[in-house]
Amino acid sequence: MRFDRPEPHHCGTAFAAAELSRALERGELTLHYQPQICLADNRLAGFEALLRWEHPSRGTVLPDAFLGAIRSGGYTELVTCRVLDAVHEQLAQWRPHLERGVGVAVNMIPAALTRPAVLDALADIVATAPANASRLSIELSEAASVEEVERAWDDLARVTEGLVRLVLDDFGAGYGALHYLRSLPIHMVKIDRSVIGRLPDDDEAIALTEAVIRVAQSRGIWVVAEGVETEAQHALVKAAGCDIGQGYHYGYPEPPAVLEQRWLPRKAG
Repeated sequence: MRFDRPEPHHCGTAFAAAELSRALERGELTLHYQPQICLADNRLAGFEALLRWEHPSRGTVLPDAFLGAIRSGGYTELVTCRVLDAVHEQLAQWRPHLERGVGVAVNMIPAALTRPAVLDALADIVATAPANASRLSIELSEAASVEEVERAWDDLARVTEGLVRLVLDDFGAGYGALHYLRSLPIHMVKIDRSVIGRLPDDDEAIALTEAVIRVAQSRGIWVVAEGVETEAQHALVKAAGCDIGQGYHYGYPEPPAVLEQRWLPRKAG
């Protein structure tokens, strides 16, 4: 539930938990979706759901300004459940128009997957629409400890019967642990924007990108280059064999109705 780089909308300043509480009551938190593109053939690979606050006076506010209020106000569980419900509804609308395997990713902190309401929301998706569950991915940050991610995966697998896929986010931000790729049934790994942003001129970033792609793909794990903004970055990650690209080079996060005009032409037309 976050966004990779500031987009051309008003970011605002930090907000207090009390104002966020009123926003939750008024339904001002919404989702935008950013496309992910198969680099081999430019097909749509999926979307990432990204949280936005449509503030009545400040415009569209990005999560950096209000994630602190979510945590300090004790709203992590509530907001996560609302995001899952919204993605579930969106998948139900989009599913007839999506190619096989195209789904939506939701970013979470591992602790969210220990909350009973979150686990119940995931179990409900599996029970009511297993086809939606099979198109849902949960992104967990590599910044979490291995133990946290392993516990989160155990709970996720238990309540979703293995249908919901696990994505390791922010990989390389801490030059982290290839242990994750060996110890967990990860479907996809996302090379962090802090690495991709240094391409194509940083030899260390190039070496790290190529190493992650090589090791992950040797284990059957798909690789996403996150935060691709330039043609040069796109060309390098594609040449390195990366599977999927995400970033401004391919598309901005947009509300569903806007995305449908470009990415789901059968529905829009």
